[in-house]
Amino acid sequence: MKPEILIFSLLPWLIFLLKNYLDDENHISLIVAIIPTVLIGLSKGTGFAITSLFLLYVFFEILIKLNLKQFLGIFVIFVIFLTPIMYENYEVNNTHFLTRNDITENYKNRASLDILFKNDRGKTFQTPFGEIDISTVFGVTLLDTFDDHFY
Repeated sequence: MKPEILIFSLLPWLIFLLKNYLDDENHISLIVAIIPTVLIGLSKGTGFAITSLFLLYVFFEILIKLNLKQFLGIFVIFVIFLTPIMYENYEVNNTHFLTRNDITENYKNRASLDILFKNDRGKTFQTPFGEIDISTVFGVTLLDTFDDHFY
């Protein structure tokens, strides 16, 4: 299953549970919200980052309402749910959720900064301001903005 599908299917439940906590101040909703939070957080690193920023921005008032004892209790329950799932993912995949091992040597080629403005092998395009190399990032951007690059 693609991790994005899991994130988008659990996010409405997470929002519902957090809104339910804000409306009723029922701590059970907050504890149950830990389960989708853990699953979203461990599905993909970018999903974890985006969801965390979203939750901090939208539901920051929950953190303000909690006292230290409640916050530590929620955090301990979060870690209790998080630890076995992280361990299982590590056993199955031999990686942690923020590491990537699909990057091979083929994809580690880095372009020099000359790709922005200079390409000796490419065609040039005459403008009133001078010549622009067509096969550079700057050239593609200018020609795609003001003209047709693929002429």
